[in-house]
Amino acid sequence: MKIVLDYKKGWFGRFRKLKIYLDGDIHLTDMKQGQRTEVEIPDKAEYLFGEMDWVKTEKIEIEDLSEGDCVELVPYFSWKHADSYRRFGKKSLPIRIVIRNKDGFQKHISPETQ
Repeated sequence: MKIVLDYKKGWFGRFRKLKIYLDGDIHLTDMKQGQRTEVEIPDKAEYLFGEMDWVKTEKIEIEDLSEGDCVELVPYFSWKHADSYRRFGKKSLPIRIVIRNKDGFQKHISPETQ
């Protein structure tokens, strides 16, 4: 199955690459902000996620995706996140995930993490 990954521009991690993995240890690609790329997802994959340093995005279940869907990775910034990321080892990246179908209709949006 082919999907599109679209890493939007934002303040968080502006000059850092986001590594995209399948099922925990299968490296799919690295992305810079503003990059959009089409990737092939193997049939047996269960989920995908992004990682920067030791922190990960939410996991996206592959069964929730369809051929041609676009997964938007939207970084956001707040002082609360910046402080907890530096001091306390934030548990998830401040990156909102929006999944859109081929026609651009929103299928899923992740909540901002606290």
